[in-house]
Amino acid sequence: MKKILQQKATQYLLVISGFLSVFVLLVFLLDSIILPLVVSKNDIIVVPNVENLNSEEAKEAIIKSGLILQGISEQFNDKIPAGVVIAQLPFGGTKVKEGRRVYLTVSKGKETLRMPFLVGKPIRDARVELIRLGLSNATERYEFSESVTENFVIAQNVPSGQIINPLDLISLVISKGSSTALVVPSINDLSREDAENLLKQFDLLIGDITFQKNETYDPGYIIQQQPPAGTKVAPNTKINVIISE
Repeated sequence: MKKILQQKATQYLLVISGFLSVFVLLVFLLDSIILPLVVSKNDIIVVPNVENLNSEEAKEAIIKSGLILQGISEQFNDKIPAGVVIAQLPFGGTKVKEGRRVYLTVSKGKETLRMPFLVGKPIRDARVELIRLGLSNATERYEFSESVTENFVIAQNVPSGQIINPLDLISLVISKGSSTALVVPSINDLSREDAENLLKQFDLLIGDITFQKNETYDPGYIIQQQPPAGTKVAPNTKINVIISE
């Protein structure tokens, strides 16, 4: 009985050894013959380095290499001329299979800025617009103006539409208002007659009159004025008032 069992174990070992031998042979054939045949159908290609070439030259080199130019993106660059390749993916020298897609980034050249039209705008709006464009190198000079409202831009040293560099010096002239501007006096609590006399001394006039009931003031007295006291106005400006009734 023992001898029979030994014979069967020997037979099993021989069968297993046979299977292992066949498996090893198949692996050898796959690695040495079959895979090389498959890989040869898709040759390995070294990606050409197309950085610093113009986009047309780069495109031609990629296509000749058996690769596919998938897409070109653009971005501004102060150092690399427009139309020249800044970067590529995969990188030059990378080993890839034939038909691999290649992506390029091409320079749009130095970013150009055009001077905006700021004349007639409030200085606050003009400052915001310059900052938005990256033009932070600006100076301001204030001058009297009989035609431009106070704190509005009178002039700019760079004409609108002109191409400029972010470091260019921008100079703005801002209105200080009229040199003959008058300061409106307070006429609240005055009668209409007294208010008119006071305004005449300041070369100002009574404007529109509105009557309104008011329990605090006696009838005939001014309870509100427009423009308010302290406002700078031109001579002969009319001051509108509300009078209690």
